[in-house]
Amino acid sequence: NFTIASGKKVLTSDNSLSITGGNISLNGLLDSGTGTTTLLASKDGTTIGLGTGAGTFSVTDSELGNVTAGNLIIGDANNGDISVDGVTNGGTTTLNATKSTSKVTFANNASTFNALTVNAGNGIAANAAVTTDTGNLTFDGDSDNSGAGNISLANGIALTTVGNLVLNSGMTTSGDASLNGGTGVTLANGVNITSGGALTLGTTSGSINAQGAVTV
Repeated sequence: NFTIASGKKVLTSDNSLSITGGNISLNGLLDSGTGTTTLLASKDGTTIGLGTGAGTFSVTDSELGNVTAGNLIIGDANNGDISVDGVTNGGTTTLNATKSTSKVTFANNASTFNALTVNAGNGIAANAAVTTDTGNLTFDGDSDNSGAGNISLANGIALTTVGNLVLNSGMTTSGDASLNGGTGVTLANGVNITSGGALTLGTTSGSINAQGAVTV
């Protein structure tokens, strides 16, 4: 396991940093400035939890607040599912669960990041609202292009960003849902959206851009 004790700091002077471990404890500060910080689970199939999300490799909300990075990358093609619950200290973040059987779930309580990219091999489930407050929000629930993964939204869930909202895979909703892109909404070529209720697509200052045939 990798640990930074309370009151201690790891500084990289804007250089990138990659940490691999069975688990991680960030009671001190992890600062790579404008560089990229990557956190990886050392064992294949390990589940990852953010906030109060369940996972063997766990990064709490307060620990996320101790990380400074141009981009925080969590996960790769080897770990299992990622569960996100109640994150409020999310910076610019990329979540990868790109193993063909792995998914990303936003559970129970709403989460907010500065900017967020989520890539999953076997789907993204938004069972709680997801917001980005400074940058884009990008979801790809079928990152391996196998056709097995998609994006699912529970009833009443909103995806909201001050930037561009980008959906790179198909989406289903179990009821009413809202997609809000501050500077636009982009739907990748061939994206199919199946709605179980009222679907609201909105943008503050941009446009809704379909890059190809889109079925709603």
